[in-house]
Amino acid sequence: MAVLSKIRQRSLLVIAVVGIALFAFVIGEAIQSGGFGDSGRYIGSINGKDISTEEFRFKVANQEQQNPGASPLMIANSIWGQEIKTALYEEQFKKLGLRAGTAQIHGVLEQSGQTMFLDELGKFSQDKYNQYIEMVKQQNPTQWRQWLEEYEKQLQNFANEQTYNTLVKAGFNSTSLEGKILYQREANKVNFDYVAVSYSTINDEEVKVTDQEIIDYMMKRKNQYRSDDSRDFEYVLIETKASDKDVKEIEEKLSSLLEPKTVYNETTKENETVPGFAAIDNVQEFVNENSDIPFNEKYVFAKNLPSISDVTVGSVTSLYKEDNYIKVSRILDSKVIADSVKSSHIIIPFKGTMAASPETTLTKEEAKKQADSIFALVKNSDDKFKEIANEINTDGTKGNGGDIGWVTYSQITYEGFDKDFAEFIFFNPKGSVQVVETKFGYHVIKINETGSKATAYKVATIAREIEPSTTTNDEMYSFAQKIEMEAQNTSFEELAKKHNLTVVPVSGITAVEENIQGIGPQRAMVQWAFNKETKKDNVKRFETPQGHVIAKLKNINDNGLQSVERMRATIEPLVKNAKKAAIIKDKMKGATLEEIAKANNESVRNATGITQSNPMIQGLGMEQKVVGRAFSIEPNKVSEPIEGKAAVYVISTQSVVNAPELPNYTTYTNRAKSQAQNMAQTRVFSSLRNKAEIEDKRIDLGF
Repeated sequence: MAVLSKIRQRSLLVIAVVGIALFAFVIGEAIQSGGFGDSGRYIGSINGKDISTEEFRFKVANQEQQNPGASPLMIANSIWGQEIKTALYEEQFKKLGLRAGTAQIHGVLEQSGQTMFLDELGKFSQDKYNQYIEMVKQQNPTQWRQWLEEYEKQLQNFANEQTYNTLVKAGFNSTSLEGKILYQREANKVNFDYVAVSYSTINDEEVKVTDQEIIDYMMKRKNQYRSDDSRDFEYVLIETKASDKDVKEIEEKLSSLLEPKTVYNETTKENETVPGFAAIDNVQEFVNENSDIPFNEKYVFAKNLPSISDVTVGSVTSLYKEDNYIKVSRILDSKVIADSVKSSHIIIPFKGTMAASPETTLTKEEAKKQADSIFALVKNSDDKFKEIANEINTDGTKGNGGDIGWVTYSQITYEGFDKDFAEFIFFNPKGSVQVVETKFGYHVIKINETGSKATAYKVATIAREIEPSTTTNDEMYSFAQKIEMEAQNTSFEELAKKHNLTVVPVSGITAVEENIQGIGPQRAMVQWAFNKETKKDNVKRFETPQGHVIAKLKNINDNGLQSVERMRATIEPLVKNAKKAAIIKDKMKGATLEEIAKANNESVRNATGITQSNPMIQGLGMEQKVVGRAFSIEPNKVSEPIEGKAAVYVISTQSVVNAPELPNYTTYTNRAKSQAQNMAQTRVFSSLRNKAEIEDKRIDLGF
């Protein structure tokens, strides 16, 4: 009691302390997330135009609602890309004074293919447009407001964009001289002799490439290798998978279900013997109570049966593994059925069914009576069946005599297609007509054609997922904690060797990515790597569906270039070839090609009929620089060594065959113009984006 009294006396103090702690926590979070001041109000900016965080979140949430299952990050990236495009184009529209008129917006709606806005001639109809807007306003006020606030603006921007791109394309032209050059590149030919010393003649071990050399290579080609800030890290995965002991326990539990067991009946106060899986009568209930996969009523053709050799009705298999389950199956029934069926139907929906519309007035009893009457009329008359189907059906078979087409048994599900409908058409012979009730209403169904027939089996299967036990999970968790601690002061390579783990490198991940090689979407890992508090060589453990991941940050790439690790495989061979070229050039000395060939243990080869548009040298590949030099060098003169893509060359041009002059080069001029215009839209937007000042704070605000 004394203790309770003291607690009561100090309760106000405790509450105050807790309150202060919570307040401090909230303040800390607010400061970190930019909740106070303007830093959290904007998700970023594009050429000085601030993008509201609240509006951005609203757009993301709206798209997530419309696209359930889609990656939130992919949605956020898509919306951010649209924000950039809109801001950059609107800037251009303002400079040019572009403003789409009503006719242009109507043209956009015509091109969109939205039939609700078009008349019988496929032209935009203002009346239909107004009717649609009014309908949306009455039925979905939220969507109507969204239409006013966003969609109409998007239409105007799209119309402006079309006008802008048309103006840009009009600015791209080609002269007759450019047409002539294009013609000559395709038609002029050169013949030359050459000696080629392949880069492969120099061992890779003789030319090492450092990280700095790769950076220097990219720095000289900044536009080509430009990139947002990125991170390199590596990880080890400690899989949480079932041990051999876990698998054995699962097998033992599954085996126990096969045998009868004694249970105490609370009602009778006596022990009773409950049959095992092999003898139980209510198989469906037994499976659903004991299996991780529900009972499936569908029959299975023999070719699609799992590991079952004895298909005698009543037989029970031994335990077998399939996918990530241990299973045992019992054959319940067999039936000869068609693998596919072509059928037709007449549908009579009634109130409360899935096919009912607001205009549906029939009760179930009335619909059944109508279906029976129709059945009597059509059971012996194909023409009458089609006539009534075309008259009263409300689904896609109307106008087609009620024809559903071919349906394959193995591809349907009872949940989606309807069990009663499926069993009638697949379990009955060609020509059968019957009234069948489904969740859509009453159907008069007719079987028109059947495919090949084969024996199928109804199989009851108890499946237990192969998953780690609580003990195994605890052991793996402790092991992961140990690895995390050791990784703070030990290299991953040493850890991997010591504990038989695999180190997985991840290179060049940007702030707007989430997919990590080997473990899929891991947004939390990317956010950690980009957190301002995360430093190089920091280590952190993450929980994933595959198990425990221990990650170490290797590099912070904030120089505006691609990651060295990501680009090494691409750039290292190029830098090596440049180094090899210097070695090879020193050996390619001589007054003639024959002397040079002999000094390098090569032969003099010949290239004939080579054009600038297709500079292919047989056996070596496309060599633009070499062929370009062949066109420009004096005949029979030995060139300097030329660094090609596959080798270092020394050449001697034998002849240049110039194509005859044409009366005009209109065809080629038009081609050059068309090529330029086709690339205009992409190149212009790419140019606008590259020059834009874009600040992206999504990673800091939890995206």
